[in-house]
Amino acid sequence: MFGRGYPLTLTLSPLQGEREFNERDKEMGRTVLPFSQVLEQEIQEWRKFRRGLRREDQQFLDRLFEEARLHVQAGVYASRPWPFETILVSILIEHEKVLVELRLKLKAMEEREGDHLVTHEP
Repeated sequence: MFGRGYPLTLTLSPLQGEREFNERDKEMGRTVLPFSQVLEQEIQEWRKFRRGLRREDQQFLDRLFEEARLHVQAGVYASRPWPFETILVSILIEHEKVLVELRLKLKAMEEREGDHLVTHEP
């Protein structure tokens, strides 16, 4: 799986706020960063990959991570073992929203074109 390779468990409570623990850190009494910081670390871990991309593709990778940032709060509540799963689902949600919008626009264009053909037939 993508990500760091070790599972994380998210412990959430309105009183405790957002805190992530992995098993090793629980035993040692250390806390892992909030999800927003985990996301930033993940982005940093992709820097070498980004540098290997063509410049125009770098901007697309940047946009993907920007889409993931839109769902940080959901990531806090997700409690997924691998944070990268949450990042990918966040990106997919944004892509799905764009697809739905494009489908609606295409349908409206097709309906207008259909109306135009019906009214102008000989």
